[in-house]
Amino acid sequence: MTTQTWLTQEAADRLAAELAHLEGEARTEIIKKIEAARAEGDLKENG
Repeated sequence: MTTQTWLTQEAADRLAAELAHLEGEARTEIIKKIEAARAEGDLKENG
């Protein structure tokens, strides 16, 4: 079943900005962190 969620324009704009950040700057930062972890030979978390 599909649930409909109503948003104000302000909330929609905020979510759109967050998505743009996650697809842009944040993705680049995460890629660098993963590459650094791979270089150290460790991709495990909490272990």
